[in-house]
Amino acid sequence: MSGLTVSTVYTTSCPVDHTLWHCALCNAFISIQSSHALEEAFCPACVGAPLEFCGTLRIPGPCVADA
Repeated sequence: MSGLTVSTVYTTSCPVDHTLWHCALCNAFISIQSSHALEEAFCPACVGAPLEFCGTLRIPGPCVADA
């Protein structure tokens, strides 16, 4: 027997915020999907530069939840 465990992934309908952010330093646009509202975010390309919030979109559909 191996020591591996199997986790089950369920698809549920849950509210997810899709937000768009802009980095003024490297001019990148970053999309973030989150189950709660974000007040601030930082650029993964610039390693810590603050991002400017551009807007929120509501995209209906299933999301994946780890059980």
